[in-house]
Amino acid sequence: MSNYHRVLRIVALAVVLGGLLTQGGLGAQPVRADDAASAQVDALRMPRYFSDTGFWMQGPFREYWETHGGLYTFGLPITGVFMDGGLQKQYFERAIFEWHPENSDPYQVLLQRLGAIRTAGRQGEQPFQPLPSDTGSDDNCQFYGATGHRLCFGFKTYWTTNGGLPNFGYPLSEEFTERNDPPPAGDGQEHTVQYFERARFEYHPEYAGTQYETLLGLLGSEYLARNPAPAAAIARQPQDMPPADPTTGLHYGPHVGYGFNIAWHGDDHSQAFHQQTLDKVNEAGFSWIRIQVQWREIERNPGAYDFASIERIVSLARQNNVRVLASVLKAPAWATSDGTDGIPSDAAPYQALMQQLASVFKGRVDAWEIWNEQNLAFETGGSVDIGRYVNILKAGYTGVKAGDPNAVVVFGGLRHVLPGDPICGPAGRRRHALFKRLWRLPRLVR
Repeated sequence: MSNYHRVLRIVALAVVLGGLLTQGGLGAQPVRADDAASAQVDALRMPRYFSDTGFWMQGPFREYWETHGGLYTFGLPITGVFMDGGLQKQYFERAIFEWHPENSDPYQVLLQRLGAIRTAGRQGEQPFQPLPSDTGSDDNCQFYGATGHRLCFGFKTYWTTNGGLPNFGYPLSEEFTERNDPPPAGDGQEHTVQYFERARFEYHPEYAGTQYETLLGLLGSEYLARNPAPAAAIARQPQDMPPADPTTGLHYGPHVGYGFNIAWHGDDHSQAFHQQTLDKVNEAGFSWIRIQVQWREIERNPGAYDFASIERIVSLARQNNVRVLASVLKAPAWATSDGTDGIPSDAAPYQALMQQLASVFKGRVDAWEIWNEQNLAFETGGSVDIGRYVNILKAGYTGVKAGDPNAVVVFGGLRHVLPGDPICGPAGRRRHALFKRLWRLPRLVR
């Protein structure tokens, strides 16, 4: 049953050289603490769509949003990411995020000083005039000499427990009564408010005793109403395809489904086993399977193809409404100079094979993966050669597209290699580092 628990997330791509950078491969791997932390960050940076406003949020902006208060603190996104004043920005109902790549982490995402912008020129009004420098602090109020204002009672509690200085900045005023902008930027009502460098706090007595007693003013919406963004920035984005992320340069494809790596047999007595496997896939609510196809078994002699074994599993998968991703690897002895099952130096036979496979299974195999774990010596014939893999990746892509232009082509999944892992040897580990750079290229191509 272990095969049923080895899950592969399958994603498709809608543009050439755009893809989800996600690690594939077979088998369970040891996970280090830094690997787990990196995976968590990657998950927080995945695209998320907000149908209420029609915008995607992704990359470092989503990571900051998710980890610094989310909807409660910042509200919904109300623009896409766009260049403004030399910075990539995204507007939210209560904030504007700025991307500062020149800063070190965690200061690459900063919030625009909307409170300061909103109150510019109001320093002569009583609530904005600084208090004497010797104003003290007590249990109820904290005095901030940097701006000359206090933070007291419920607003102090909210400021302290919901992000403090990074989210809101220092107070720019004392508490006072002010009428909000009319809808949709505000509610048009009077509230007790206090301005901060990046926010406006509002007291809502109608929610007394709940977490909504203090709410943030919609400064992002107010700013957008006063300072219109380009048409492209405020146009609703399509739900089926996130845009490229200008803060990272990554382009994610739409999510297609989830699937299992499965064990399968090619003989004609395997139908019951395959059906049991596919029943488990459907019971889990998954819609894909990933199979490995061994080149050496289906082309024992040059140009003599035998696809009967693949036909059995593919036909049954289609009957069960399960989609198929096939990984094609392990060359026949005649295709390599040393008689191993590694990646051949001449990629032409592999291109011909992939064209035949894609043509025969057109519309029935949805995606083709070019090799598997090509950063491991025992998967490539004894040595890891990035150039040889690039050649076969190009040949495989060309062959698949010639046979089925609509099929997805998948970069071979890499195996995680720990420092000192003897699987590849010292030279292999150096090549593995190169492969990791290549892996940062698009994971899927279409």
